[in-house]
Amino acid sequence: MGDYNGLALFFVGLGGGFGAILRYSITRLLSAHNGGRFPLATFLINSLGTFCLGFLSGFGAGDAKLLFLGTGMMGGFTTFSTFNHEILRIHGDGHPYHAGLYAVLTLSAGLTLGFLGMAIGYGLSR
Repeated sequence: MGDYNGLALFFVGLGGGFGAILRYSITRLLSAHNGGRFPLATFLINSLGTFCLGFLSGFGAGDAKLLFLGTGMMGGFTTFSTFNHEILRIHGDGHPYHAGLYAVLTLSAGLTLGFLGMAIGYGLSR
């Protein structure tokens, strides 16, 4: 499964589709309850996705699972390009404090939750 082949592409594509649908659904749900200055949905999605990818890595998921869940689903679910765009948009809208807060919180949560997920996954796999 480690080779570049059609089955690998299928797992990545299928996972990516599920991840994108999940991201869209969570964004729609949370956007209805958010004032718009702080992109709560993207923050939560990136934090959860980082934890899940860390968990999969620490747990030692096999190639097919890692392609589907890690590369595909978490790749389609997390939104780093959206994160960057939102920082610039928030700053451009005249809210530099919120832009900075969002950047610091997201990076801190991502590193912390990625480490936590990896540690839990590693612990459960032993």
